[in-house]
Amino acid sequence: QTQTFSFMSVIDTIIWSNQSKKTIIIKKNESWIKFTTHKILFERLVNNLIENAIKYTSNNKIVITIDKSFFEVENEIDFIPNEEQMNNIFEPFFKFDTSRNTKWYWLWLSIVQRIIEIFNWNITASVQNNIFKIRVYFK
Repeated sequence: QTQTFSFMSVIDTIIWSNQSKKTIIIKKNESWIKFTTHKILFERLVNNLIENAIKYTSNNKIVITIDKSFFEVENEIDFIPNEEQMNNIFEPFFKFDTSRNTKWYWLWLSIVQRIIEIFNWNITASVQNNIFKIRVYFK
């Protein structure tokens, strides 16, 4: 069901529901970015990105950037994925094997990718200097 809603109201609800002890910094270029789209899918998309940044950050800080044309979530990670891992990051059940015997399962990114396809948007993932970024481009 399509609805019109404020992006910040979705962000605020998600941050509040996660009750995180992490530092969450929100950078926004517009105070009232509104969307008219399927709100439940949009909430799932945003929640998956924020929740997993909270779960996997290595320095307890998440940065969320909101703009008219994109939404980005970034967090520091304690390892650097190789090219093959980055190329497969949107595959269901893809996992990173880290040197600390930790396995990160990325089912959530395949769900995000599917929602992106439904909305006909684009998504990128990158790592630079241990900063993991996921950016969603709105069309």
